[in-house]
Amino acid sequence: MNKELFTPNKRKKTSYTEETIDRGINFDEISNLDEQLFEIECQREENRQEKERIKFEEQRIQLKEKELNEKEFKLDEKEFEIEDEKEKLRQLAEELNQTVSEIEIKTKQLEDKEKELASSQQKHLEKKKQLLEFEQQLKQREHDIKLSELTSLQSSLHSQPIQKQNQQLEPIQPLTIQQSPRALKQRKSIAPRMSVLPTTSSSSTISSKIPRKSLIPPTSTKENIPNSSFSLTQSSIKSKIPQRRPTILVPSTNSNSSGGIGQN
Repeated sequence: MNKELFTPNKRKKTSYTEETIDRGINFDEISNLDEQLFEIECQREENRQEKERIKFEEQRIQLKEKELNEKEFKLDEKEFEIEDEKEKLRQLAEELNQTVSEIEIKTKQLEDKEKELASSQQKHLEKKKQLLEFEQQLKQREHDIKLSELTSLQSSLHSQPIQKQNQQLEPIQPLTIQQSPRALKQRKSIAPRMSVLPTTSSSSTISSKIPRKSLIPPTSTKENIPNSSFSLTQSSIKSKIPQRRPTILVPSTNSNSSGGIGQN
């Protein structure tokens, strides 16, 4: 008869065949052996489970170690990046310091240039002021020169004898107008009228026959006048010389002589 032995997890382990039983064998000892074998099998199963658990723990530990290694590598990379950033920041700080120093130098140069520009502007204003004063002096001198020339010209003109000027001018003849009694009866007035005078054609012929005398001083006075001031003072001199309008003399009824034009 076969006897089957099973482990605690109900797996079939061994099958035994029934042999002839030795009469000298103690069955109590055999039952103890079976119990010992069962205990051994239980120990083996426990050991196996423990090994599996240890193996699982080892795998988990290895996984943890791998994760830790990865984290450590990442930390190393971060540290390297941090060091690189520190180096970059240090270089930037040096560049900023250099830029600040250059800006300070340029600011100082600009201040110096502004001071130079202000001083040059002040000098320019002073020179401009001097130039304006010089121009004013020149204008004043020109005015004084013109005034002196004008006064000298006036004094030279007044110093000439009045008789010489009178000789150059013709004597003024008195205005004599004779009118017919018929004209007096028509207008019934003693005062003369322009309608009694002859026509314009006869008066124009009479005035054209007699040459006019010029009121400009003779050439001898022009030679004494400087060329620069003669053109400026000629108009003022002409305005100061008294002038008279020409008087047309009408011929009388008793004589055929014509009147003349007198100027002063």
